[in-house]
Order: sequence, then structure tokens, then C-alpha cells
Amino acid sequence: KSDDDNEEAIDEQDEQIDEAMESKEGAAEKIREADKDKAEILKEAKDKNVDFPATTFNTFDGLLSQAKTAFAAGNYAEAKRLAKEAKKNLKEAEKNLEKLKDIKEKDDELKQEAEEQQEELESKLKEVDKESAEKIREEIKQNEEQLKEEQKKITEEQKRIEEELKNTEEDKEGD
Repeated sequence: KSDDDNEEAIDEQDEQIDEAMESKEGAAEKIREADKDKAEILKEAKDKNVDFPATTFNTFDGLLSQAKTAFAAGNYAEAKRLAKEAKKNLKEAEKNLEKLKDIKEKDDELKQEAEEQQEELESKLKEVDKESAEKIREEIKQNEEQLKEEQKKITEEQKRIEEELKNTEEDKEGD
């Protein structure tokens, strides 16, 4: 009977070792994924020429650092939980990246449109007499003012989103 007990104890130990290895591998995988996801977001932002406020990744970096510390201490379940939380935090930054990218695209489109209108109106100016030229100059002025107003709105929206990002980070740091 003691051989059966020994075999049972050995089987139980083997099972515990397997579970610990799975837990360790799972935690390591989540940490790797979080690092990789951040790198992808930063690359996409760079490709799209979008800058994040300096504090954007503070919460993420803090959570990932805690996850790595927990992992090093052998607390794999906590490491995995923290890495998952860090990835969740990263999703918010990714959403804001999309918003900033959209605003930048709108701004670029408006600039392009303004240039095209300017060229078109200047072309018209050359073709008409001086009396008509004054009307066209007024049109140009109105179009410029309208475009400046639209650009101002876009800039304000961009600042609002960046402030929201900063506040989101500050709120999380406060938690």
C-alpha cells in the first residue's frame, strides 16, 4: 500500500509541476504580447506621423513593470493578471491613436483643399479683368477664413483628445 501512496504522491507532484509550468509559460506569453502590442502601436503612430503625449504609456509601463517583477518573484498568476491589465490599458491608447490619426488626416485634407482652391482662384484671377478680380479676392479671403476656422476647430479637437489622454493617464496614476 505504501508503494501506491508513493506513486500517488509522485503523480500529484508531477501534476503540480505541470500546472506551475503552464502558469509560468502563460504569464511569460502575456508579458511578451503586451511588449509586442506596445511596439506595434508605437510603430503605427510613427508611420502615421502621430505623436502621443509623454504620459500616454505611464500606466501601461507601470503595470508591465509590476508584471515582470511578479514573474521574477515566481508569482505567475499575478504576473499574468497584471500583463492582461496592461494590455487592456494599451487598447485605450490605441483608440486614441486612431482618433488622432483621423484628425491629422482631416487636417491634411483641409490643407490640400485650401491649396487647390487657392490655385484655382489664382488661375481665375489671371483670366478676368480687374473689376472681377476684386470679387475673386474677396472670395479667396472668405474661403481662407472659413478654412482657418475649420483648422482651428480640428486643432482644438486634437488638443481636447490629447488632454483626455493625459487626464486618463493621470486618473489611472491616481488610482
